[in-house]
Amino acid sequence: MNNLQDALFLKELQNIDKIKTILYTKQNNALTVDQLIQQAVEAEPSNFYVWYAWGIIKKLQDNLVAAENSFRKALELQPLNKFALQELGRVLTFRKKFAEAEKIFLDILESQIGNITSLLSTDLLLHIADNYIDWANDEFKNNEYESWKDRTEKAFDFILLALDLNNSERKISNY
Repeated sequence: MNNLQDALFLKELQNIDKIKTILYTKQNNALTVDQLIQQAVEAEPSNFYVWYAWGIIKKLQDNLVAAENSFRKALELQPLNKFALQELGRVLTFRKKFAEAEKIFLDILESQIGNITSLLSTDLLLHIADNYIDWANDEFKNNEYESWKDRTEKAFDFILLALDLNNSERKISNY
């Protein structure tokens, strides 16, 4: 890559939809995307967007350990970035690190009180609900019925909050 290509690629990393497009286009297979991200990391190791993009790509590739590490690195660079925190919380849920994900999600939610944006908050509320649902399912499998009931009730509460916040959101109907 030359400097112009590097600059353009780094600019593209700032748009999550473009990251997904890069990953799924026929011109760029996963190996190519990984190589491009690796080059971007080497060129700009202190660039938040490079690490965030790498986390998104690794999450989309179901490499959850690498995704978690990438989001943690991005958060070293921008500790309060709500999007990176939310993505880290999702990865932690997928990795069954429910308590850590819960803390991250509730911290984000608390920081938004009085400053809520519909899209992020609806998604956040549903991610919290998903975390509780997955956690409850694990507890049910382990015959921990009291905890299962508590987590299920919490999930339901967050789904209702999401519905109150945005009753036209199609994602809510999946619950």
